[in-house]
Amino acid sequence: MKRMVALLTILTLVLSGCRSGSEDAAGERIMNYFEEHYGEGYSIGEVNYNYLKGCYDTNVKSAEFEADFAQAAENLPDNLRVDDSRFVIEAMLCGDEIYIEKRLKVEIVDHDDSVALEESRAVPREIRNIIIEPLNDKYDLDVWSIVYTDINGLFELSSDSYFSELLRSDLFDEIEFKDAGFERFTREFLDLNDDPVLRKDIIRVDDLDAFILLQQDPSINIESLEDIKWFSNLECVLIFDLPVSVDLSYFSDMEKLDYIIITNVASLTGDLSDLSGLRKLESLEISGEGITGNLGSLGEIDNLSSIIISNAPITGDLSDIGGLDSIGVLKLRNTEITGDISFLSRYKSLQDIDLSNTQVGGDICSLKDLHELTDLYLANTDVYGDSDCLDDLTDYDYSGSQIK
Repeated sequence: MKRMVALLTILTLVLSGCRSGSEDAAGERIMNYFEEHYGEGYSIGEVNYNYLKGCYDTNVKSAEFEADFAQAAENLPDNLRVDDSRFVIEAMLCGDEIYIEKRLKVEIVDHDDSVALEESRAVPREIRNIIIEPLNDKYDLDVWSIVYTDINGLFELSSDSYFSELLRSDLFDEIEFKDAGFERFTREFLDLNDDPVLRKDIIRVDDLDAFILLQQDPSINIESLEDIKWFSNLECVLIFDLPVSVDLSYFSDMEKLDYIIITNVASLTGDLSDLSGLRKLESLEISGEGITGNLGSLGEIDNLSSIIISNAPITGDLSDIGGLDSIGVLKLRNTEITGDISFLSRYKSLQDIDLSNTQVGGDICSLKDLHELTDLYLANTDVYGDSDCLDDLTDYDYSGSQIK
């Protein structure tokens, strides 16, 4: 499948800047860790700095695992074929700590034209016994999943479930695109040329870290991203510097989304409630006058650690963020948010606060126990008090407020 390598390279250059020396050092530390704990036979890929997580990350390959997988797959029945497999060892260097996660995804296809539904449901468990269990015994997998497709539909069995679940029975329905430019883009992305684009082609696009549209072929005119909704298994959406129209409702059914960053597009509309069901969402950055709704729509997304919304007429009180105990970045510049900043004193992980040009008030000294706080912007607010109570800030702006 075409991976849009050029666009990914551009994104890496934009975000990583001049970190090549640091990335080389991080890669060396990760490689040394693997040699010390796992021995030889491992190789690491490109190391990148993940600004969203504040860590260096890379994928590590194991030649021994690939050989073991091929041997296990030989035990599958003749009617089953491995369509795709991905074993990813993600290594992340965060400060002085190295975190490892081992993930395996196996896609199996049965080409028999006569399979009973109950037989279909049983096949993923058979695949688990043949492939997953022996590999798990040796490699202690953190996450694994089996995606099995036959005439009855697409079935999944994973480390998070105890049964084989029928995900879709409409896999062979043809997608009807609303935007001709997006349809052409999708065809190129999936290497489909003039073939029909079916649901089964798109639903399998779930291993992407991002759906990136940084630049367009001049001959492709994408006016709206409404058709992005077909890519329902995306984990991260990064869309910026594009002359396209976007609505938040396009992402309301993408339950696997971790990150949404949408800035500097032709128009961004939608209500914050469109995102309220995205329970895995960790970071949100959006900007635009067409964004409406109440801050409380995000208050029950427990994983949210970063909220950046600007230049939008959203309403609500600071207290509406409710139980977001892991919030580290809260930037609501140029919105209609109200409330007393003392409410934020309970969020000990806060590092960056920007409430400039909002209707918030309260005593700045109520934040003195936020020891992780480095950046504080309260320009043109009703906040008051003596700024000397916060003496460890790296950057701040209190202009137009009552702060001394």
